[in-house]
Amino acid sequence: MAPRVMIIGLDGATFQFIQPMALAGRLPHLADLMARGACGELHSTFPPHTAASWSTCITGQTPGNHGTLYFHQLDPSRYSGRNGIVTSNAVRGRTIFDVAGSHGLRVVAMHVPMTFPAWPVNGVMISGYPTPAGTAACAYPRERAESVGKLHAITRTESPEQRLRFSLERINVLTDLGERALTEDAPDLFMTVFQDSDAAHHYFWRYHDQRSPAYTAEDAQRYGDYIPRIYEALDAAVGRLVAHAGPETRVFVVSDHGGSMAAPEAFQINAWLASKGLLIARDSAPSLLQRAYSMRKWLLPSALRGRLARVVAKANLEGFDELRSGLNQVDWAHTQAYRFMVTAQVEGIALNLAGRQPQGIVRPGYEYEQLRDSLIADMRALRTPDTNEPLVDEIYRREDIFGGKHVDHAPDIVFKLHPLYRVGGQAKGPIFTHVKAADLSGPRSGWHDDYGILIAAGPGIPVGAPVTGAHMLNIAPTILRALGLRAPDWMDGAVQSNVFTGDLTPVGDEPDDSWSALREPVAPRDSETPVAEDDGADEGVYALSGAEEESIKERLANLGYL
Repeated sequence: MAPRVMIIGLDGATFQFIQPMALAGRLPHLADLMARGACGELHSTFPPHTAASWSTCITGQTPGNHGTLYFHQLDPSRYSGRNGIVTSNAVRGRTIFDVAGSHGLRVVAMHVPMTFPAWPVNGVMISGYPTPAGTAACAYPRERAESVGKLHAITRTESPEQRLRFSLERINVLTDLGERALTEDAPDLFMTVFQDSDAAHHYFWRYHDQRSPAYTAEDAQRYGDYIPRIYEALDAAVGRLVAHAGPETRVFVVSDHGGSMAAPEAFQINAWLASKGLLIARDSAPSLLQRAYSMRKWLLPSALRGRLARVVAKANLEGFDELRSGLNQVDWAHTQAYRFMVTAQVEGIALNLAGRQPQGIVRPGYEYEQLRDSLIADMRALRTPDTNEPLVDEIYRREDIFGGKHVDHAPDIVFKLHPLYRVGGQAKGPIFTHVKAADLSGPRSGWHDDYGILIAAGPGIPVGAPVTGAHMLNIAPTILRALGLRAPDWMDGAVQSNVFTGDLTPVGDEPDDSWSALREPVAPRDSETPVAEDDGADEGVYALSGAEEESIKERLANLGYL
């Protein structure tokens, strides 16, 4: 039986590649879906990041309400800003899979990011990135873990040829698993997410974009077609999966964000704060670890640079984040504000608040608000040194953008810079610096932008219609409407306009108790609180084993997230 709704996620996919390649005949299956359905750019979440955006996609909630802003739990009370790895405990029980299951619909959720450990659904769940390898907790029912094969494998090489071969193999592995589930499990709702478009952007963008400091004509000649080759493989996978969709199936192709070149210029925010007297740098000599980390880009080949970063990160995650963000240089007893890392696209400033941080000196209330307002005004006035454009594209108080249940996890100020600028953490030296080609090797040559893709086709979806103003927040309510269900009141989004030709009046207000009632999400735990491990098949909080946590860290480092 064909599913009622099929969702195919292409992580990081962008119309920058899809539109010209479809017109050239290189993506026949995506071109067919666009021709017989509706499509348009899909605005990502803030931040436009895998963890935040896919969690919004399946919950219909803002990051401030589902609580997943990054792969780590963010914690302004710690100078590192980190407090353990985020797992599916943050969203389980409040997703489209749970809502559909509570109405008696069969679901298959396959390789959807941020679903590890897999939890009970009315059907099958195989968890997605960054799932550790070799654990039964990747699947529900648990016995399905035996079938995943190499799905959760990673490649440790930085060889472009081997990276390409690995991605092509993984696309086939996931497509095979998807076809098996569509054939054997007969889901009403099927969702799978391919990670490889995003991985291609991370590793191969510098071979495609002449603006990158790491671009060379020789490399472009050898590897410049690698991103399009990944898109061709993904198009073939889409064709294989859509072949299992009957005429009554509504098909949605979505991405969590887009892709772009990694910024070639850096704004050293700690140095800027120091110039204003708000951050005091230590005068101590750099440690051996600092010198090794700083010199790795000049003295080591790329494979060893990546290996050193992974080893340091796994050995001491919190210390590594302080090293990478420049916070190891700060004199906390005399500092009022400092860089707070969120993602490569969205960064923050934390105020050193008395009663919150260990050595906080900014008094809550009037002093806190006055300093925050002053910093926001000063940031808005900053200009790029070369073109005299505004340096800051967006800037917010945390409650204005992350207002919700988890606002306290965000830094006090959050902002995005001009697309050609990234944030650096140096506390001394020039405020503006050029990014070296060595810093754009490996998985850091490409990053994310705000606009992914939405393609929808099937009954009740207009043919050849543009979809404007689409937002990731609206995907979950739209999927439920396509299934004939109402979105629960706790969802923040709404049914996306211009996707359906008719009203599609939902049916069945009450869930079917023969499966399960909707569950409240499990509150994130403090990583220092001991919790007994379970098998993920009940309502308890799943505690990562040491081996699982190390495996997740390795996966994050493999795409440049550590």
